[in-house]
Amino acid sequence: MHEPPVGPDGTLDPDASEEEAASETDNAIPTRGYHEVRVVAFGGSAGSIPALQQVFHAMPADTGMAFVIVLHLSPEHESILSEVLQGSTTMRVTQARNGEQVLADHVYVIPPGKHLSLSDGHLRLTELAREPGRRMVVDLFFRSLADTHGPHAVAVVMSGGDGDGAIGIKRIKERGGLTIAQDPEAAEHSGMPNAAIATKMVDWVLRAEDIPARVLEYHARERRLQLPSEAGPNPAEPVRSNPADDEAALRDVLTFLRARTGRDFTYYKRATIVRRVARRMQVNEVDSLPEYLIFIRTHPGETRALLQDLLIS
Repeated sequence: MHEPPVGPDGTLDPDASEEEAASETDNAIPTRGYHEVRVVAFGGSAGSIPALQQVFHAMPADTGMAFVIVLHLSPEHESILSEVLQGSTTMRVTQARNGEQVLADHVYVIPPGKHLSLSDGHLRLTELAREPGRRMVVDLFFRSLADTHGPHAVAVVMSGGDGDGAIGIKRIKERGGLTIAQDPEAAEHSGMPNAAIATKMVDWVLRAEDIPARVLEYHARERRLQLPSEAGPNPAEPVRSNPADDEAALRDVLTFLRARTGRDFTYYKRATIVRRVARRMQVNEVDSLPEYLIFIRTHPGETRALLQDLLIS
């Protein structure tokens, strides 16, 4: 197990964390993330608790996913957040413990006065620096989640009064995960959702009660996607195939993208292209590449969204 990098004061060192992650993961998508349990992380302030109760009232107890709650909590007081949320779900809700393994169908809550991060599928706690200024506990957790779980990371920015989470949202998107913001009009404090949305890295803006169904469908669709092999020919190479085949549709998607944007991705790393296109298919609730080709041709905004996903890498 790798210990999270900490500074001389015992607090988490995000710069060292990024350097370590960069040396261990694919630049765009950490492949090992596909072998981890999917983790759904919620970040916000205490004002998001009623919305979280709505989420867990609607979330089944046997999703196969793990849930982590990272809120701005006063370090001066004991937290009863786990007890409050336990009333909304039959999943086990506990306050996170250092070194604890993240298990499916469990809910973990950040303790007061701590930074929370992930390393090798285990939770890591470090002391929260007591200094004035904006707290970044959500950003730090999202970033560690992105670097360990990649495409199996889901980050949800809930109600909160500052911009915490916006930087972490970018990392989640960069690593191939799903990004969600609570609808600011339905949030008690719109600062955090609005800051996340302003990054243009948010896939969905949803009301709290709609989040469970959309996340579950996204997760289920991954198993239904009809995709060509990541180890197949370079999309630029001519192959004999039926126009309805996935291989032909992949080439046609890239050709359409080049015609609309001037960007040619046919010589990019094939695995990255397939995974990025697959992510857009999941986000748009499309199961096959021929269907996605029709979708991108009929939804002008999708061309720009796919281009952004590919350029992130």
